[in-house]
Amino acid sequence: MADPGFSGSNLNRPQMQRLIADVQAGKVSAVVVYKLDRLSRSQKDALYLIEDIFIPHNAAFVSLNENIDTGTPYGRAVIGILSRKSNTGVLCPSTPKRLVSLGKMW
Repeated sequence: MADPGFSGSNLNRPQMQRLIADVQAGKVSAVVVYKLDRLSRSQKDALYLIEDIFIPHNAAFVSLNENIDTGTPYGRAVIGILSRKSNTGVLCPSTPKRLVSLGKMW
């Protein structure tokens, strides 16, 4: 899915709303992106999608560049760490790469 001409800074995009509806309807088993910022440029929105939409509806989230796969215990742990860091306001853009470089997922 792509939303050409729409800003990735928020979730008010036609295809993003379609993705959310499809995940909630159980039509999607995994969401795969090349980079985490392809999901959303907003860290808060990305974590909302992953934690409150994808995971509760059994849709794995995979970011190829950052080696995040919430279909695995390690991937869910990384998202948990990112979420806690985000809530404290100390998450920097390079944190995901440093976190996942501690172990390979594939």
